Amino acid sequence: MELLHRGKVRDVYSDRPGEVILVATDRVSVYDVVLPTPIPEKGKLLTSLSLWWFDQLADVMPNHVISATDVPAEFEGRAVRCQQVEVGRSVAKLIDAPSAGDGEIKSLTQDEAR
Repeated sequence: MELLHRGKVRDVYSDRPGEVILVATDRVSVYDVVLPTPIPEKGKLLTSLSLWWFDQLADVMPNHVISATDVPAEFEGRAVRCQQVEVGRSVAKLIDAPSAGDGEIKSLTQDEAR
């Protein structure tokens, strides 16, 4: 298994082509600083909340989740197997219904998003 990225609170691994494993850790960040003391079970809670929202919105918009159970044993309960998505240099910006009238999502370049 290859570590692709270590973020402030999540790590991203790859063990199959086209798939990644998103692991929510117990690390805590404040602004751009990771604090030295983790919060026990924080990763499990974050993963549970994410899965709940993905389930609630599944009929509204497709998502990248493949499985929350097909993950390595050491990440059980705090990881999600997902489809790997290449984003490139664009930013998705949600235009909310009151201001745009239609609540659509538009893909903007980084300069346009500023």
